[in-house]
Amino acid sequence: MITKTFCHIKGITEHKEQQLWRKGITSWDEFLEKPHLHNCPQHACTHVEHSIHHLQNDNLQFFQSLPSNQQWRLYKHAKPCFLDIETTGLSKQRNKVTTIGMFDGEKSNVLINGKDLDEFHARMKQYNMLITFNGKCFDVPFLKHHFPTTDLNMFHVDLRYVMKSLGFSGGLKNIEKDVGISRDEELAEVDGYEAVRLWKRYERGNKQALQTLVEYNRADTVNLKTLMDFAYKRMVAKLQ
Repeated sequence: MITKTFCHIKGITEHKEQQLWRKGITSWDEFLEKPHLHNCPQHACTHVEHSIHHLQNDNLQFFQSLPSNQQWRLYKHAKPCFLDIETTGLSKQRNKVTTIGMFDGEKSNVLINGKDLDEFHARMKQYNMLITFNGKCFDVPFLKHHFPTTDLNMFHVDLRYVMKSLGFSGGLKNIEKDVGISRDEELAEVDGYEAVRLWKRYERGNKQALQTLVEYNRADTVNLKTLMDFAYKRMVAKLQ
């Protein structure tokens, strides 16, 4: 999808991009081969040439000018971290992070407060894209407050907004049900409020409560990938 993208180029809006597609210019190569069809200035051709070069060299930072609502287009070329956190409450100033779930598409890790939460900073260095649900409003601001030296200024696909653009609304678990994603029976009734209670039980010595919390957090991140794959296919089809 990214190789048919032009809205990261100065002067080319999403509307102009769609005009290019209708003219038969559906890739960077075609843009360079058919200048007579688009009549764009030379700087646009240069930008396309640079786009090809930087994508071949896995330098996604070159595409920072891509509108935030279109960053999903980089998904297939990114090193994404499907991320979800649990906390003791909604206030980043008064409450703390209890667990951080991280999934790279193959391996999942759940970092636990008091055990290995300090590994978060180092682990984030291997990724260049965040994929969350409501992370722009909650997870990332919370993490920036508690991990101020960790670089979280990377491409960020917040599936809450992507799914809304596809006609799905509500919380993560409601949308999971709408698209046919299921959870293990023992986790089906766990939500964010129960996650707070599970942590409190763990602090009182209930080790099983921590295990349930960890598996709940892990399920959130694993399901984010399934949802992202679903959304990516729908978004591509929507543009065609």
